[in-house]
Amino acid sequence: MRDSALTQPPTADEKGTQQLLLAAGTAFGLVYGLSFALLVWGYDALLLSSLSADLAWGKLLLGLPLTVLICILVGRRAVAASGLTRFLAFWPITNGLLGAAAAYGVLIASNLLVWIIDPRFRLLPIFPYGRPDAVRTGFIVLIQIVLGATVGLTQNLAIDWAWDRATPAGRLSWRSWAVMLLCIPLAIFPALALNELIHRPLRTPQQALSDFLDVAVTATAEEAEAAGVSLNVVRGLRDNLSEGYVTHLVGFDPDSESWFSANVDAAFDSNLLMRCLTFGASVVHCHDLSELLTGWMDDLIRAGLSGARPWEETGAQALVVDDDVVTWLTSHRHRLSQEYTVSRSAQRGGWILMSAQFDTGFEMGCYFRGARPVVVDHCAEMPAAPAR
Repeated sequence: MRDSALTQPPTADEKGTQQLLLAAGTAFGLVYGLSFALLVWGYDALLLSSLSADLAWGKLLLGLPLTVLICILVGRRAVAASGLTRFLAFWPITNGLLGAAAAYGVLIASNLLVWIIDPRFRLLPIFPYGRPDAVRTGFIVLIQIVLGATVGLTQNLAIDWAWDRATPAGRLSWRSWAVMLLCIPLAIFPALALNELIHRPLRTPQQALSDFLDVAVTATAEEAEAAGVSLNVVRGLRDNLSEGYVTHLVGFDPDSESWFSANVDAAFDSNLLMRCLTFGASVVHCHDLSELLTGWMDDLIRAGLSGARPWEETGAQALVVDDDVVTWLTSHRHRLSQEYTVSRSAQRGGWILMSAQFDTGFEMGCYFRGARPVVVDHCAEMPAAPAR
């Protein structure tokens, strides 16, 4: 293609020329957007799925179509502008935004997905954003802005080559599409950076628990010892462990500036909810959280009926209940009773919804969040089940 091809296309049909350039811009944006989304979120989703993580594919399902759409629009807009600066002006900004979306957006997308699929958790900060996240996000955005200039230059080159390989009818050929693959390596580096700085640290606690359970569920004491796994971590719980479970990342140590110490839950088919403390890739302690939650619901109901606060009598401060929660419970005293059934209704991240069904027909749900201590965020009346 001649140097002046982009500004003076070698054809009299300017409309056809513009359509060909826009098609090439669309193709570049499509390939780059797909590459970025699949490498950044697809790889992470695949690994999370192997760990039986809750909502493993969620970030990919939300991130992929949005990323592809943005990249297609930018690819077309860059072609429609004039001069080489068109590529350098659009892609650094776009790439920086993609980096922010891939880092900070991990938490936003996870929250949004929970709000969509489970209205009971709507608008709750299931996956909060903290200082370590902000530092890592800033670094990722900086990397992406710098790489954005390279993406812009690559699109300029790809458009040039795609033009040379177009069909006589002025359409993109398979050879034109092939040159668009030049952008794939440009998505690999940010994917590696995002994996190391954001995704892998977030996966590590669930990876540690999953690796531990692979041994602890079925291995004998001798096999576990040979694998370097201490079954004392789940002493008294092994009879209720099963191969069917879902893992939930509760959160990292709030007193730490790192992502080294974390709490992870495993919800088993046997109805056991086990909470484990991890240090790096090691599981150091697990306990039966389902039993504690049932006992805490009993205490909350007792508070509603009599005004007592049993959780304050232990002195361990394992549970924190705000005065507003107690006020709500006492205001509904006339709807409570001594006869009720407690169950675990749902869990998303570190938030657990426990419900109590009373013989009066009243059903309430209480939201527990976090660890060390566990906080009762609020209680609310649960809507009645639809009649069959």
